[in-house]
Parts: sequence; C-alpha cells; structure tokens
Amino acid sequence: MVKIVVYADESGTHDLSARQPGANVAVLGGYAGFAEDWMTFAEEWRVALSKFNVPFFHFCEFANKKKCAKDTRSP
Repeated sequence: MVKIVVYADESGTHDLSARQPGANVAVLGGYAGFAEDWMTFAEEWRVALSKFNVPFFHFCEFANKKKCAKDTRSP
C-alpha cells in the first residue's frame, strides 16, 4: 500500500464583500507526496525557519514587500 499525503490551501474566499484584490476568485493549491518524504521535508523546513529565527512563513506576507519593509517584526 502506498501512503500519499496531501497539503492544500485555498485563497480568495476570505473577503465575502470581494473588495480585496483577488477576492472574487477562489483558488486551491497544494502538494502531494509520499509520507516518508514529508517527514524529511518537515525537518528541513524546521531547520530553515530556525536559521532565520521565524516561527512560521506566510507567503502573502513575504510577497507584500512594502508591508514587510515597514514591519520591524518581519524577517
């Protein structure tokens, strides 16, 4: 038996008024892989976050460079 793990997330559905850019379009994205590979990835990801002393990574915060440049808490 093959154990496959999927991590997925949606975007674009949090603003019910659809006023935020992209809020009128729902998007689903994700990754699938073998369970053993995810264990290796999780450890490598933990090491990468520790290296930069950050507890988590949200791409939306990273992509918004102007906001991040003003936020002194952002690595």
